[in-house]
Amino acid sequence: MFGFPGTFIGWVEECVTTPMFSVCINGNPHGFFKGSRGLRQGDPMSPFLFVLIMEVLQLMLLQLIDQNEGFSFHWRCKELGFFQLCFADDLLLFCKADVASVRVLDTGWPSSPNCPGYMPIHKRVSLFSPVPLSGNNYLQHYISRRVTFPSGWESIQLSFAGRLQLIKSVLMSLNVYWAMAFILPKGVIREVEKKMRTFLWKGNSAVGYPKVAWNVVCKPIEEGGQGIRDILALNKALMSRHLWNVIQNNQSSIWVKWIAHTLRHKSVWTVDVKGGSWGWRKILRLRSALLPYIEFKIGDGESFSLWHDPWHSLGSLITRFPRGPGRTNIPEAAKLSAVLVMEIGVGLLSRIWNVLKFYTCYRLFTMAATLFYGEVAGFLQRLSMIFSVIMDLR
Repeated sequence: MFGFPGTFIGWVEECVTTPMFSVCINGNPHGFFKGSRGLRQGDPMSPFLFVLIMEVLQLMLLQLIDQNEGFSFHWRCKELGFFQLCFADDLLLFCKADVASVRVLDTGWPSSPNCPGYMPIHKRVSLFSPVPLSGNNYLQHYISRRVTFPSGWESIQLSFAGRLQLIKSVLMSLNVYWAMAFILPKGVIREVEKKMRTFLWKGNSAVGYPKVAWNVVCKPIEEGGQGIRDILALNKALMSRHLWNVIQNNQSSIWVKWIAHTLRHKSVWTVDVKGGSWGWRKILRLRSALLPYIEFKIGDGESFSLWHDPWHSLGSLITRFPRGPGRTNIPEAAKLSAVLVMEIGVGLLSRIWNVLKFYTCYRLFTMAATLFYGEVAGFLQRLSMIFSVIMDLR
């Protein structure tokens, strides 16, 4: 199906059918045990094989959906043709909530006894959430199960430098995972930092007190701190990455495609915070912090929304001039290229007329300089003369 060479297939088969493992006892590996269930989950080859198998399954299900008229997409997934989502070793399938669609997906699984991992287990079908829905339960779940410290003789043997290294190398890696997946509540951050602060200064004993403020400890070593990452700043930086993917319209991300489909002709810069989910509202509140670090290069203007994107120093024009699209007869969904003179031809006069109407309404002479500077030499002077004539005729 994918055209892999026979030699490569033989190598992969050899790795899957003949794995052997050793057990580490007191720091030394002992013995070899033949694996009976293929590769372990942590093997470097495991994720590549999983992606390959999921690709085969997707093609099989897609062929079955195309051949069966009884299948219906979920109403939110129909336009995108979206029916599956893979995460780690889990597979989620989406369809319309009717018997015919579910039966199509159910009959699409391989029936061979050589691939039992493909078979869905109907007895386990239920609603499941890995995170408690209650905020207090979520806080206790996160703190008790994810932020743990050594106790007993292990912590007694650790010096201050050892405890510092443990926090920076092990415990912060757990925080990075959670900070990348969720907007952490402030209560969680306070409790986690409290545990880290107590372990750093006291260890496992009840004696000791913080000798330096925690915000100083979280500074870089070059600035007199200990290099521990501030969890709040880390969480904002990692979640800003999701916002950056939406701004760049990263089509390799299913989530970005979903957001672009939901926003339609709107922009992430001007979409209303109200009405979204809790996590989406938190991400949108990061826009003001991210905007000063973004440089907009207009180019041909096809990548920018004229009214919604903050490509100009005034910000998003729709927020400054809410009635602008109606007054200028330029659609709200128009791209920036609609008012840029980028070519000489039949469309030149219409583009100039749009620009003239744009400036007649709002007198935005400074915007004219930004729009046309470097694009057409000498055009500004001619445009100002035409504009003066039009104003005199009016």
